[in-house]
Amino acid sequence: MSKSNRLSLPAIFAVALIAVAVMAIIASLTLRKPVIVERSPIETRRPNLEIMTIAHRGALQFAPENTLPAIEKAIELGFDYVELDIKYTGDDIPIVIHDQWVDRTTDGVGDIGEMTLEQIKALDAGSWFGPAFAGAKIPTLEEALQTAQGKICVFWDTKGFPRKSVIDLFKKYGFDRECLLISFGGLGMGGKNDAPDRIVKLLPTAPLAPAVRTIEEITEKLAEYPNIRGIWIPITRVTPELVDFAHARGLLVGSTALAQRDHHHNYKKLVDNGVDIFMLDHIDGFYNYMETGDLDSPAPDLLPVYTDKSKDDDEGP
Repeated sequence: MSKSNRLSLPAIFAVALIAVAVMAIIASLTLRKPVIVERSPIETRRPNLEIMTIAHRGALQFAPENTLPAIEKAIELGFDYVELDIKYTGDDIPIVIHDQWVDRTTDGVGDIGEMTLEQIKALDAGSWFGPAFAGAKIPTLEEALQTAQGKICVFWDTKGFPRKSVIDLFKKYGFDRECLLISFGGLGMGGKNDAPDRIVKLLPTAPLAPAVRTIEEITEKLAEYPNIRGIWIPITRVTPELVDFAHARGLLVGSTALAQRDHHHNYKKLVDNGVDIFMLDHIDGFYNYMETGDLDSPAPDLLPVYTDKSKDDDEGP
């Protein structure tokens, strides 16, 4: 090797280092580039005779809430989505349960955050509903997703600190933007919280469905979270103008008809206004309305979930 070549080696090495550094910077900038989901306008149908339904805590009218039998019954009854309330055991396992305490829906007592999965699995989560469900267990999220996979989509009400383990499970079982909606804490009606920010950090394309009441709030949510999949409007605030504004921006429009609002007059309001999806308990009443158009049927009796508040921690739907 000539002397001139030997002298050029440090320079070559320096150039290589610079090239590697530049490539690293470019890769970093590429990774940091926001991922924006493309949406196409949604055609508004009035009446929307294909409106989708969400089973509140599973088919809780027919099976103990948030159990595998409730999910299976929701599938049998033809719901499009099942709502799953997700919380975490003391050993950090995501499970499906509404309350922070096991008292109301099992034969045990205690805060789930202070119990292991083994302790929770020892509880009976079905006998309180009826002898046919004796021995039903509080399911892990993985068990719930295994039951739902390929049969029903999921509406995730985060109810607390969202963790990577949950996102990983949704990915593992194929629940993507087309088969997942994410709300946060009582359908997002409890004021500002950081759950959406945490979810977006874990999954930039998270199919969020924040609660809104006005056109201005839709615009604000889109600016804050450009990849939201839809919006959630309180049933008393649903109007054609809100639905049209959301649909023009490719957003699904959802609402909720629970407790006293779960009756034919509200089914009519949602269908006539072109809403895409809503949560309810009384799917039989909804099917009756869709078949007959009857508005004279009395509102159904309130289910125990709404009348027994002695142990419910009242965190919303």
